[in-house]
Amino acid sequence: SGKTALAAYMAKKSEFPFVRVVSPEKFVGYGEHGKVTQLAKTFDDAYKSKYACIILDDIETLCEYVRIGPRFSNAVLQALKVLVTRQHPKPDRKLLIIATTASADFVRFTELEDAFSLHMEVPMVTTPAAVKMLLYGRDGYTNEGEVDKIAKSLDMDLGVNTLFMLSELARQYAPGDDVPCDTFMRVLRLRAPRKVAHDSLQGFE
Repeated sequence: SGKTALAAYMAKKSEFPFVRVVSPEKFVGYGEHGKVTQLAKTFDDAYKSKYACIILDDIETLCEYVRIGPRFSNAVLQALKVLVTRQHPKPDRKLLIIATTASADFVRFTELEDAFSLHMEVPMVTTPAAVKMLLYGRDGYTNEGEVDKIAKSLDMDLGVNTLFMLSELARQYAPGDDVPCDTFMRVLRLRAPRKVAHDSLQGFE
C-alpha cells in the first residue's frame, strides 16, 4: 500500500543529512551474526550525525519471519529491540527511526511495536482529495486543473506506491512538462488485462 514510499517521503522531507534504508535485499547471503553486526554499524554511523534517520524496511522479513510455526530470527529481533530503544549516546543529537511492516501480528506478538512511540496504518488511496494531495506538486503534476481531473476520474482504490508508480510511468508518455488527465488514465488501464492495456497504448504510438 506504499509504506516504503511514505517512509522514504518522510525521510526526504526531514532534510536530515544522514538517511539510511535498511532493507532485506541488503542482507541477502548474511547469517544472523552478519545481520546483527551490520545493524549495529548502521546505528553507530547514525550516531555520528547531529540529525539522522534510519528506515527499517519490511522489518518482519529482516527478522526472517515465517508465518507457519511461526519462526523468526530471535538474534536479529533482540538486536533490533536493543538498538531501537537504546538512548542516544549524545543527548544533543537526534535519531529518527522509521520501520515498515506488512504483518501487524508479527510486531504485536514479538512486542516489537512497543519499541516505537507512534504507529501508523497506511490506508489505500480512496478519495479524490487524497489523490490530489499525493500528486499535486510532484514533477509533471503542477497543473492543478489536470490533477483535479485525474483525481476525479479515478474509480478504483490504489496503494500509495502504485499511484506513484503510475504517475512516473505517465510522465514518460506525457506530451509536455505536465501530465494531462487522458494520458494518466490510459496508463492506468495498464492494470487491466493485456488486450485492454495494448489497445489503450495505441494512442501513444
